[in-house]
Amino acid sequence: ITGLLPRLPTRVYETLAPVVTPIMGRPGWTAALGEGLAAALPRETLTHRERALLRNGAASVNDALKRLKAPPRWASNCVLVASENDAVLPSVREARRLAQLIPGATVRIERGAPHVLFDAAN
Repeated sequence: ITGLLPRLPTRVYETLAPVVTPIMGRPGWTAALGEGLAAALPRETLTHRERALLRNGAASVNDALKRLKAPPRWASNCVLVASENDAVLPSVREARRLAQLIPGATVRIERGAPHVLFDAAN
């Protein structure tokens, strides 16, 4: 979904708040946005986050983890937290994949949690 949203026609993107609300987390959280999702999260910002943070960031972390010759000192303290009902990103699959690359890491799956895992409702 993160790659799709910025590519939607402007009018559709501007009226997405009611659609995105149940996907992201706590119902009604977008009511505080007033002007809607597009005002709070402009298309350019979402596109940047998807490219720079998700794609480039993930590639950088993956490269670093593959170069490890031994588990880092922090590995046994690493807890990878994932949302069971994340409709935006494959959180559970990614946490499990990362745990294989970080020996000693623990995976914690929050049952019933949406994408916005640390929302006050959880």
